[in-house]
Amino acid sequence: MYPSSATVLSSLFVALIFVWMVVSPGVDVGIFPSFATVLSGNESFVAAPAAFGVFEGIDGVEGERDILVARGKIRQWHDTACGDGPTELTVDKEDIIVVGRGNCSFFTKIYNLQQSGARSVIVHDWTDEPEGHLVTMYAPHSSAKLIDIPSVFVSGKVGSRLRQLEGGDVSIFVNPERVSLLDSILFFVFSPMFSLVMIYGILLGHRYLRSRAERAPPALVKSFPVRIWTDDHATQDPREKHWGSHSECVICLEKYVDGESQVMTLPCEHEFHAECIKPWLIQQKRLCPICKRDVTITESTPLLSARPSPDIEQGPSDLGSRT
Repeated sequence: MYPSSATVLSSLFVALIFVWMVVSPGVDVGIFPSFATVLSGNESFVAAPAAFGVFEGIDGVEGERDILVARGKIRQWHDTACGDGPTELTVDKEDIIVVGRGNCSFFTKIYNLQQSGARSVIVHDWTDEPEGHLVTMYAPHSSAKLIDIPSVFVSGKVGSRLRQLEGGDVSIFVNPERVSLLDSILFFVFSPMFSLVMIYGILLGHRYLRSRAERAPPALVKSFPVRIWTDDHATQDPREKHWGSHSECVICLEKYVDGESQVMTLPCEHEFHAECIKPWLIQQKRLCPICKRDVTITESTPLLSARPSPDIEQGPSDLGSRT
């Protein structure tokens, strides 16, 4: 059996769901900030941009390299911004908040500060980890779109220094990594779920093509002779004596009705109800259900006999004659 249209459509639907899940993060797919830089006066600090929020140039123009996504005054946040401590006054719209990690998720912390009016958020660690070990902040997929300000993560040492610079000017730049078509393709190819979907699709396609190759051409099947069955039908063909005559269709197991049943004769001269054998040959197999002969074989087919040999194959009526 070849796969139905519903099966193929369901496979495509699964693939589309997977693509949607991958290409719908909180950050724009085309430009993903690979790293960030925090500038204050003559000092610059390495930061890790969050995997959610909006990282757009504040002037609406994207540069070739670094993009300025936030500019304002440094303000340190004295509690955790998790809603479990003293509530600070609403911040000025120009403030970029410096806050420590912990006590709640990154999403909760940044969302609370966003609601307070922060232009951007710098979350710092409490330990002095190397710059290469900075944490990338994530948020639940369903909640990521609620964040519309940029945020970055810095080490504990950088956080301490930024707190000392409170009130000073600070700018946050991101370096966008433009995702190429090749990178996107490689990501999908090596993704486990996508690979499983692809393998499933390939197997379905292979099964479908194989089933098509095993079926007989409709035009050929229509060319086979069809006659009205009669009980007094007889033939002098010696193969009839060997195979024995059949008065019922081996597909539906119903007897032929004298003067009514339309029977189709295959090249091997086995006969079946026309309405039974046509779907079998066109949709299932191109082989005779009795002798398994390929109905597409012709007299010109090399090295193959156009007629089955009784010495090689035996019919159902001959099975009981041998001991």
